[in-house]
Amino acid sequence: PELQAALVVGEGAPAAWAEARADAPAGHDAWVRAEAHVLLYLRLAHGDGGASARAAHVAVGRYLAVLAGTGAGRALMPAYLSTLPRDDAVAHAAEAWAPVEDPAERAVLLDAADAWLDGALVLSIVEEATRRVLAAPYEDGPDAAVEAVLRPTEDGGREHAVRVRPSALRKLRAVTWLAVRDAHLPSGLRACNALLRRLLLNDRDGDPHAVAAAQLLVARYFPRERVDGAQEAVASALANDDDDDNDGEADRALERLQRSLVEYGALYALLEAHLAFGLWKETLLRHLDAPPPPAPVATTGGHTRWNVTEREVADKRARAHWERECTEAAAEVIDATERSVAAWTSVLKFPGGWLSDEDDVAEDPAEQADTAAVRAHGLSLAVRLLQHVLGEAAGWATRFGGTAADVYAVDCVRVAVELANVVARDEHGILECLEGDGLELFMEEVTRIAKVLVDLTGGIQVTGS
Repeated sequence: PELQAALVVGEGAPAAWAEARADAPAGHDAWVRAEAHVLLYLRLAHGDGGASARAAHVAVGRYLAVLAGTGAGRALMPAYLSTLPRDDAVAHAAEAWAPVEDPAERAVLLDAADAWLDGALVLSIVEEATRRVLAAPYEDGPDAAVEAVLRPTEDGGREHAVRVRPSALRKLRAVTWLAVRDAHLPSGLRACNALLRRLLLNDRDGDPHAVAAAQLLVARYFPRERVDGAQEAVASALANDDDDDNDGEADRALERLQRSLVEYGALYALLEAHLAFGLWKETLLRHLDAPPPPAPVATTGGHTRWNVTEREVADKRARAHWERECTEAAAEVIDATERSVAAWTSVLKFPGGWLSDEDDVAEDPAEQADTAAVRAHGLSLAVRLLQHVLGEAAGWATRFGGTAADVYAVDCVRVAVELANVVARDEHGILECLEGDGLELFMEEVTRIAKVLVDLTGGIQVTGS
């Protein structure tokens, strides 16, 4: 009776409700639900006279924790989030939604959020849910890595399978929270870049599966098509914005997007170079040496009754087949080498400098520091692996033999020597990024390759520095 009277009048309701639920089992979901609704009713019906805002918010928070336990409950959360202060709503929703990886459930949650909440709040919730997963520590070691398909073939085959840690996969899936709605794609692009930076720093620190995770992110979870969508989302938002007072914010949004686009392009180029390098290694291992030449037919068994003409024809056919094998093998290696060289060169000669910070005005000092560290690691790696590809390709061509292979060996070594000019140019900003003893090792390799060039060409003078 006391509770009924309090609900009608609005006075003393919190105390009456506390007394009524004192005998309820601790944490009983039905009582938690009832309490939230009662205090919300009192707030709406009687204002602060019925229940304090804080008491209602606490009760709703407890009920949201109950709803977070099931998919159906999570879909109901936006209706109650709308009653909370903004920061509390973001915190409750992000905690409940961050573990959700099923695309269908994500779509349902966003539909419900769009129905009850304003677009800016929905974006803040999804950003925070993504941030929490990205910031979580890795829960497994390199030995726990599982296989993932980098680029499925058209028939569903497993082309370019890589090994990735399960905790890294969860982070990749988290980024796609910001790829469900076109309006969220600019934030998704920034989250993608942040994760790529972190993965490349993990690679620097010795994680053997970090690059594979980064490649998987740009190949399947946030590919270039998503980047195009981010551009279209910003353009659409600006076109529909009639508020002249927001011109400054629009300019800042465009600047942020442009920085994100350039950064994604730079990181994408590095990962494509990694992929081309891996394919080059596989190709080189298949054709380390030229196929053995065929033995003359006259020395093999089973052909003693052939006459001279028949043996000569058989010898010519066997040799033609062998030469065709050699040509095809050489073409494969040369093609893979040129692709790898072009990919690493595109990093070193990236327009404006790879991850250059000359015009960068990053708002977060930590982000700026991470970018600088990734730049140093990426450029050092590009220089070292480009030298490795050219040197190994020259050695392969020398072993393979033949005039064409010898010419290609000289070309590879010349490009390796000319790499010193690319590194030294101020316009590329590479020199200061060579890590540790990188510069000394680089120059030692240049000297070694220059001597190889002299040996191959019979004394060609090498110029440039």
